[in-house]
This record gives sequence, C-alpha cells and structure tokens, in this order.
Amino acid sequence: SEDLSDFYFVGFGPKPKWLKAKWIGLPHRTPISHVDVLEACDAVVGKPGYGLFSEALAHRKKVLYIARQDFPETLFLVEGLNRYGCAREILRDDFFTGRWRWGLEALFDLPPLWADIRLDGDETIALRLSQFLGAKAFQQELV
Repeated sequence: SEDLSDFYFVGFGPKPKWLKAKWIGLPHRTPISHVDVLEACDAVVGKPGYGLFSEALAHRKKVLYIARQDFPETLFLVEGLNRYGCAREILRDDFFTGRWRWGLEALFDLPPLWADIRLDGDETIALRLSQFLGAKAFQQELV
C-alpha cells in the first residue's frame, strides 16, 4: 500500500490494516450524523449506492468509488454522478491494497462542475401524494 500520510480519512469503525494514512475512527453508533461527517469532508471514498451518491450530490462532494458487480443500478448511479457531480473510479485491486493516491489526486484535479439540481424531492412527493389522496377522498365523497 502507498503512503497516504498527507491525507486524513474519517470512517466508521477501525482503520483498515493496510491503509497507511491518518485515520479518525468513529464508532458505528455515534451521535454525529452520517450527513454531518460527509459535510466536513473534501471527498468521499466508497461504493455506489443511492444514499451515498445522493448525499454527495446534495452536498457537492467529490466521490472516489469502486464499482459494484452485484448491484444492477451501479451503471445508472455512476452515470448520474458523473453528469451532475464529480467522480472518479478506482479499480478494486487498487482500493483493497491501499493504492489510492492516483485516484485521489485525479479526483481533486477534476474541475468542480456541479449541476444545479433540486433537493426538494421529499416535499414534491408529499405534495403530489396529498393532491392524489385529496382527489381520491373527494371522489369517494361524490359516490
């Protein structure tokens, strides 16, 4: 593994044995929210998932990711993150052997071209559901 001592990493749980870097380990049950930790970071290292990628986009955090072969949505999540955010793939072999420097440096060299995206999906869904349910209730009253 590479010497990454000029980087600080924050993670939930113990530091990976092969990672040669400064590590701030948080317990899995911490009063600090995942979003607050994400907000404090310059970038995120992880695997494609709805939660991680949507939070990275919402908080404009760059993502260094490893592909997931077992997750059919990976292609679409990565495409969306590259279209609306900023990401770089790292090979699985490099990830699990601590060879992250090239990926991190390439990621930090990418220009931060963030698309303006709406972040009010919960409110939009709630409004549409209430409109739909309100219409259904009104129709039932007519019968």
